[in-house]
Amino acid sequence: MAERQRFALALHGRVGTLREAPKFSIRRSHNASRRVLRLCGRSVQTNILRQGQEVVDLFIHSWNPESASFIDEFYGQPRASLHEPVVPGLPPAQSQALSISRAASLVVAQEREMGRNYTLVLVMRLDAAVASPVSLSRMSPSHIWFAQHCCLDGADTDEEKSSARAACPADFAAWQPGDHWQIWSHRIARRCGLSSFNTRRCGKKRCRTSLQYFSSEVNEAYFVPDWWFAASSAVVSSWAEIAAKWSSVYVRRACELRIIAEGGDGDLWSHFVWAIHVRDVLRMGARVRYVPASSLRVSLARFVWAQALAPRGCPLDIMAVRGMTTPSGDDGSGERSNAGSTHPCPLARPAAGGEYCCGRKHWRACGVNASEQAAACAAGRAMLRPFVAEALAWGPASPTAAERSVELGRRSRAGGAHRSARLGGGLGAPRRKRQARARAQVDRGP
Repeated sequence: MAERQRFALALHGRVGTLREAPKFSIRRSHNASRRVLRLCGRSVQTNILRQGQEVVDLFIHSWNPESASFIDEFYGQPRASLHEPVVPGLPPAQSQALSISRAASLVVAQEREMGRNYTLVLVMRLDAAVASPVSLSRMSPSHIWFAQHCCLDGADTDEEKSSARAACPADFAAWQPGDHWQIWSHRIARRCGLSSFNTRRCGKKRCRTSLQYFSSEVNEAYFVPDWWFAASSAVVSSWAEIAAKWSSVYVRRACELRIIAEGGDGDLWSHFVWAIHVRDVLRMGARVRYVPASSLRVSLARFVWAQALAPRGCPLDIMAVRGMTTPSGDDGSGERSNAGSTHPCPLARPAAGGEYCCGRKHWRACGVNASEQAAACAAGRAMLRPFVAEALAWGPASPTAAERSVELGRRSRAGGAHRSARLGGGLGAPRRKRQARARAQVDRGP
């Protein structure tokens, strides 16, 4: 009898608050929000750890030692965990890679103890929420798996504007001159690339790079989504090289590709670093596959919580929703595939320059009609709303009251009041009152 497949889930990274990215919580000395931990933890337990069809062992590495006991108890005692203080001075992408490598070392140690390897390891951010049941057995360990994801560009040229008008006549029927930016933005669904996210210095300002700044091959090859990936434990362990050889290999290669300026690594995101690692270091670009969003729906907690409670909110990654199907039901290449695709964006049609998107800004439907998109968002709300409600329900009398005060900024307000009194009040006091009202609104929830 064949031995049953066994999988590993490696959660990693720094958890921030419901309002800010983890890197800002480090700068402001904010502890991990237990609301974020509850929301993400419940979604992971429901859709990965306890969905009943697969055996999944949990491993955690975090940069939140102050929340170590809460994380381990809330997740039901993972197979192994390690919670350490943030290593100071590291860029966010290097810090994330270091956390991944330390989570991978926990996985490898368990493999040695068991005398067998895990079939596949799913690596995911600790502040990511899962909005659909996950089947890891559909992903082959011979590949490296990332999420399918499309990016929206504006209609900039006269030809693109003419095509947008032809594709979406209703959107332009009531067009006003003052709506110029909103009417043309987010109109074309294309494959994400360096030009979609990367910025560079333009004198004293920052400006988005154009498609002409990179070659087509470089633009498309050196970008992957960075909320999660899945691979064998040997491949996952190789992420240690990113942290160890950050400047000598990854920053240097990014400069060669003109992703960043010479001597700077502040804009070197994990999107780009992971692509460099897979293609140039591991030489495994041909083994990259992309999972349709309908198979693994993931978003970050700070994007999820308000949208899940709004009547028409969409707690899913709306870019992934747009790319979840194609009119023909294939993966964009003409080949039917349930397990994955070699195409990161199924809506990208080079001959047509991309898929034109119609509807309200931020809710434009591309490749799927509005009712399909609304149905996907409604399913996401139904899945995540109970987790969000539970996360928002804990009160000041709970054991997390001290941490809650940090999240709401009460200590920083007290420090600000002290500085205001020392400096004789001034314009800072009204601003702090506005900030206090905003924080109270966040505390109450939408």
